[in-house]
Amino acid sequence: MDAASPDSRGPERPGVEMVPLAYWMNCVDDHLATGNLEAARVALRGLMAQRPWHLAAYERALVLTWDRQNLDECQSFALRLLQADPLHVSAYRTMACLGDLKGDAGQGQAMQYWQRLWQMYPFVTEYRSQWQAMHGDLMLDLPALGFTHLHSRHWPEAARVFTELTDRYPEREDWYVAWLICAWRNYRRSEVLTAGRTLVQHNRFLLAGWYILALVGDETDQAIASTYISLLDPDGSLAQTMVGLGFVPVESTVPQLEVPSTHRMLRRSLFLEESPSA
Repeated sequence: MDAASPDSRGPERPGVEMVPLAYWMNCVDDHLATGNLEAARVALRGLMAQRPWHLAAYERALVLTWDRQNLDECQSFALRLLQADPLHVSAYRTMACLGDLKGDAGQGQAMQYWQRLWQMYPFVTEYRSQWQAMHGDLMLDLPALGFTHLHSRHWPEAARVFTELTDRYPEREDWYVAWLICAWRNYRRSEVLTAGRTLVQHNRFLLAGWYILALVGDETDQAIASTYISLLDPDGSLAQTMVGLGFVPVESTVPQLEVPSTHRMLRRSLFLEESPSA
């Protein structure tokens, strides 16, 4: 990867270089793709020190903590992602695999998350196999039927299923978010706005709720939503992968992050200077 161009780094202060968040994330991804995990860790640690709520960084952290078998930290990152996106597939899969690693003690956790993955994607071979191995019934239940409608873009049918599910199980935030997505895609703006406000009152990290408020809320909604989006998903990368959302994230300026000139390892991980052996 080429170093960021001087014009893209913003104003500089003595001893500090400014680097765009998007460039920083690309460096992390490059290191992960080439197997340079130590450089990825250095870059990611520096990023999260400045952007501790950045959800896309948690996704990369899952890869690194799993590689190190740091299971407690891995679970912490997965649960943070699920708090922001209760339909996050990688976080579900991580929680399921962590349950598998715990043996009998983790059987309940593994069953819970493999079942949820199968319900979200009932025709994905891995999830079907894992759920079947736990003696799970592969007959489509109500949640699996709802997600089948969602992925088929049958928004009214999916919304009816998730309405029934949330009426029965009001504690299931994932099904509320699934309903929110279907209602949004079915142009039920007034209901979606009311639900979005309610959801973020109970969970201030819920990204889908903040995006809804940013798009259809009043000026106060939009101002608060912009603040949370800038903390959680400033480049819109997570919103683009959230299942079924189907809208372009709110435009925002890409943050600039500081790289101290004295932090040589960080500068090398960001390709801002060469290592002594180069």
